[in-house]
Amino acid sequence: MLRTLLSILLLSGSALALADSSLTEAEQARVIDGALARIRETYLETGDIERIEAGIRSKAAKGEYRATATPEAFATQLQEDLRKVSGDPHFFMSYIAGEIPPLPTSMKPRPEPDAQRQARFQSDAVLRNNGFKRVERLDDNVGVIVLTSVFPAEQMRENAAAAMTFLKNTSALVLDLREVRGGDPGGVVHLRSYFVDGRIHAYDFVGRKSEDTMEYFTDATTPGPRYAPNKPVFVLTSSRTFSGGEAMTDAMRTWRHAKVIGERTKGGANSALPVKATDHFVVVVPFVKTVNLVTGKNWNGTGIEPDVAVPAEKALDTARLLALGATQTQRER
Repeated sequence: MLRTLLSILLLSGSALALADSSLTEAEQARVIDGALARIRETYLETGDIERIEAGIRSKAAKGEYRATATPEAFATQLQEDLRKVSGDPHFFMSYIAGEIPPLPTSMKPRPEPDAQRQARFQSDAVLRNNGFKRVERLDDNVGVIVLTSVFPAEQMRENAAAAMTFLKNTSALVLDLREVRGGDPGGVVHLRSYFVDGRIHAYDFVGRKSEDTMEYFTDATTPGPRYAPNKPVFVLTSSRTFSGGEAMTDAMRTWRHAKVIGERTKGGANSALPVKATDHFVVVVPFVKTVNLVTGKNWNGTGIEPDVAVPAEKALDTARLLALGATQTQRER
């Protein structure tokens, strides 16, 4: 998820050099034709494809794209329309000024990843501390982990082990996912491994094609200490918590019985694949969906409803109060 989107965003930066260029209606029509063709071939929700195509072609016929003459503005508008018509926030459109490099054909790692793209990803991971923004022990012995994203397991392994080692003696733990907009599925299951015992078949990615279906298991062992199962855990969410952040929230509530505090999440449970629409436009199409193996469902389009609904900015204070109450109850038993 995250790796794919980062690649597209990094590539799209090269488009800035041609910001003053423009597209004719005929060129816009070719992009629309190419994007819709790729959606017909790739989109997970096959029953929605005709509605998506009809909606986009209707907007084009009404001339709604005439004002978006620059490639960047056109890509942005088409992206927003695809999301609105489909109801799926995982649609993206990107304009690339130069040559589009080879794109992945599935979520499964390629044997020889593009070295330059991999280097950019590694650099971004370092700058973002592999998604770990803050780890602290509060005065009331409540541990807090603040994440901004969930990087692949190999990237975040040392950070996760260090965080869990530092917080192993806390009385309760707060996992703050209010800023998390996405994440790598392998990283999600690695992080949740610290909160369950042993290897658990947690969830699957299920696609139109059988070869796109992938199974995800928690790790049998972890490099850092697992968090004690008798200690309360709380997950903080906001209306912006999305995709990988939602996968982590859903898993923590399902397998660890963590309480979710904050706001209903954004509602993106599908994972997307970048495909070439034309020589300079890429459309990112949702092609697999997350399936919780306990509920058989996911949160796409609906989001995750918190157990305790409060404004996002009050979620940490609320979690601390609940943590104090829970630990006090445990001491009195």
